Amino acid sequence: MLNRSHQSQRGQSAVFTLVLLGAILMGVALLYNSGRLSLTKTRLQNTADSAAYSGSVLLARDYNFSSYANRGMVANQVAIAQIVGLRSWAQYECYTYNNSGCGNQGGADPNDLASQIQSTVNSSEASGIWGTVLSGYADSSSALNSAVRPTTAVIVDMANTIDVALSAASRVFHLGVVADLASTAANTGAGIIGEVVQANDPQAQISTFGKVTLGADAAAIAGFTKTNAKSGDTQGQNRIAPTVLNDLDAFSESRSASDPPYEADLWNPFAFIPYNDQPYAMIWNSHSGGTEWKNGYTQWSAMDVSNAYGFSIYWISVFGYPVPLILPIWRIDPPLYLDSTEFALGGATVGSGRGDPLGQTNNYGPCGATAPCTAASGWNFNDGTWSNPGNEDQSFGGSYTANPTPANDEDTRGPGNSFAHYSGLQPYQDVSNTKQSDFDAPQITVVLSRAQSTVHTTSQIDNGQGKGIFSGALNLADAEPSNQVEAIASADAHFERPWSSAIENNLGVSVVYGNLFNPYWEPHLVPTNPATKAAAQGAQFAGQG
Repeated sequence: MLNRSHQSQRGQSAVFTLVLLGAILMGVALLYNSGRLSLTKTRLQNTADSAAYSGSVLLARDYNFSSYANRGMVANQVAIAQIVGLRSWAQYECYTYNNSGCGNQGGADPNDLASQIQSTVNSSEASGIWGTVLSGYADSSSALNSAVRPTTAVIVDMANTIDVALSAASRVFHLGVVADLASTAANTGAGIIGEVVQANDPQAQISTFGKVTLGADAAAIAGFTKTNAKSGDTQGQNRIAPTVLNDLDAFSESRSASDPPYEADLWNPFAFIPYNDQPYAMIWNSHSGGTEWKNGYTQWSAMDVSNAYGFSIYWISVFGYPVPLILPIWRIDPPLYLDSTEFALGGATVGSGRGDPLGQTNNYGPCGATAPCTAASGWNFNDGTWSNPGNEDQSFGGSYTANPTPANDEDTRGPGNSFAHYSGLQPYQDVSNTKQSDFDAPQITVVLSRAQSTVHTTSQIDNGQGKGIFSGALNLADAEPSNQVEAIASADAHFERPWSSAIENNLGVSVVYGNLFNPYWEPHLVPTNPATKAAAQGAQFAGQG
């Protein structure tokens, strides 16, 4: 009896074992399928993240390159203004102490102030002292002018060439970035995004909806920035010209007598000896000068002019004590007095108007009459209005006010053809909406899909008869929408200016929004817009993913 019972129990155990093994096998198959699908989706998502991030890296490089190019063009314009001013000032110094040989000037050499000063010096008791000083001034100013003229021509030519190249390079690079993104929208394997996708997951491709989205992104990116023409406008769009003007140094804005470099004064020490009357106790130059940006940002012009004047000392006795009488020199024979007909001139210009009169109108620089000036002089950059009328008299460092006769003479004759090459303010890249308070460029969204048949689940493992190893009632069917596995990712270029100590210590410092003058654009992965994500899911279910 015991043996028969034992044999019956053995038969029941075999059936149970077979059922259990089948269940375990199904569980293993299910676990395998889940793992393969999870790995595929993870790889696809990582690929989408990498592709979107790579696109934002390219975009950030585009904006940073434009920023560096714009800053370079600003620096070059400031340098050209300095060089033009230096050449004008060197010529002026030369003509102050030399009658001729100081370079090309519109018309004949200016009235010989140098001869008048020398004549006055020769008639003074201090002629020995002054003569030595004047001789040194004449030699050094002539040598300086001779050295400055060829050197400055080379520098201006180089700066202008670099400016033209920077302008063209920034525009070409930007167009290349937009074209790169657009090419990916047309062809999965094209462009930086397509290359990253193929390198990370050759089985993946940009979905139909993803191509439409990328095309829309490329259009938005193309409209986010724009190329500003040379002249721009006065309604806040043209930001490079005011930036140049605000960056001008003191020498370019005004190098008048109250500003360095100071003019050398001729003092007669014998005039301070009691009862030793000296009609020429001191002689000095009333120098004024400055540099202007003219004619639609296509011409830098500089003017330096001066008159010579001074004072005499005569001694009288009051109760037996010597008392000096200090009298201004209003006329010296030949005439030498304030705003006299003898003066020194210097001028230089570069640009489309070379040789034209300098003039007070249409001057672009520190106080032009009808164009942008420095903010300190009253020009309102925001709405293009002249908020402080009358400052136009300060053109060329106030030359027309301080020294009207030589200034008008220089205006009439013009500065001559100082430099050969200058292309003016070049086109530059900037954000399209300069009044928008934003830190982010348009997003780049990448939607990838991969055919479910490429996922190596048990359905794709052949049993040798052209079917999966699990078929029939044991088939574990994959059920992705439209038989496609999809992933979506978004990234953008974010503007983030490093906090300075000034901002940290004083939160009242103005916030700097995204622009193409500061190279602080960084690539960032960002959450995908919910509407875009919902549309992508809808397209996948509709079979258009």
